[in-house]
Amino acid sequence: MGIMAKKSYNYSASEVEPDAGFPSFFDLDGAEEPDLWFQPDGDPQGGDEAPPRALLFPRPTGLFDPVLFDPVDWARAQADLSGELAALCYLFGMLEARLAPMGAGFLQRLALREAAELSWWASTHTGETRVSEEGLTLWLALRVGPPQTGPQTDVLHDSLALQEAAWAARRLMAPPDLIRSGPLGAAELLRFLGDGGVHKEGALKDGWMHVDGHEGDAVRGHRPGDKRQNAKFAAASDAVQDLAELMSAAQYLHPVTQSALLFHAWRSFGPGAAVQVEAAAMAACLGGQMALNTGTIHKNRAIFMPLTLGGGAGLRGSGTAVNRLSQWIQGASQATLWALRYLERLQDWHMRTQTILKGLSGRTPNLLATLLAGWPIVTAPMAEAQTGASRATVQRNLDLMHQKGLIREITGQGRYRVWTAKI
Repeated sequence: MGIMAKKSYNYSASEVEPDAGFPSFFDLDGAEEPDLWFQPDGDPQGGDEAPPRALLFPRPTGLFDPVLFDPVDWARAQADLSGELAALCYLFGMLEARLAPMGAGFLQRLALREAAELSWWASTHTGETRVSEEGLTLWLALRVGPPQTGPQTDVLHDSLALQEAAWAARRLMAPPDLIRSGPLGAAELLRFLGDGGVHKEGALKDGWMHVDGHEGDAVRGHRPGDKRQNAKFAAASDAVQDLAELMSAAQYLHPVTQSALLFHAWRSFGPGAAVQVEAAAMAACLGGQMALNTGTIHKNRAIFMPLTLGGGAGLRGSGTAVNRLSQWIQGASQATLWALRYLERLQDWHMRTQTILKGLSGRTPNLLATLLAGWPIVTAPMAEAQTGASRATVQRNLDLMHQKGLIREITGQGRYRVWTAKI
């Protein structure tokens, strides 16, 4: 059987493609480019005109690094972390719903704990004195400061650290319109950092807590005849203006993203403990605006986004915008979960206490239960001032609550006793 040779055949162009003589849709040689509804990247006809996204998020100019704090990078980070951001918003909504039926004392308890934890976090960076929750309570309720013993420098540092923590606690308990909805301007920032009638009796009145590289060296006020104070005031005012410009450029970002940007930007202004405390307090209040934007929170009720409860991991972020925002959201979620569990324990103790004390006559037992839920520690003079009852009535009801196992005494002394709830 022979092998048949395969016959070759040459096809013509007309046989392969009958309409080869007509221009194809893909043949762009010699054809005019269509009018596009968008501006392609790298188009030489675009000139120096900025793309729309850069116009929406202008790059900041001034004190802060325009690369590290570029709102465009933070907007991209927000888009990449949208799932984690949505989970944090859900947790924060649970916290707001939990606080809504509670009294103001429960929010105060959270603010005191947050401020104390913030003081401990700042001390790890600056070496300043750590302020405990109990010491902060005694200062805010009774104006009992640190012991006036030891070197004068140590006493001054202890007093300044206590005032910084008290300032943060007051800001966290301040009305939510202290930072208004919309872009943050210099006026809002100055009102938040300044006096605002919040601590008229403190040593930091007539000014804000900013320090220019010196730990605890606060700006006490703007006096025209003091050149050193004038220089400090001018430097702080310039920083506030630059921060307002940065936050105006980031006004379309989510409040959580804005709070992370504000925190890292302001703390880069100086190494002092007061700057660290200011940055965290402003960020916590700004992050709490997510409840204001939904319209679910009462306008006269304050709420902040927890940051340091449960460890404060979100305050230790570094690197790119994605890394900082990811760490920020993770830390805030952890702190919010901690706050939810803490409030649940407080509420259970308060309800159990009210049930046990239900048969007692008078209003003092319920007032003491509410007072112990709102403050970490309570003394007899403090209870007397807060409830309006006599010293004997307060002592009798505190002893009764102690006998029923609702509270415990933490000093072990017969006089000057201090009580706390057994949550």
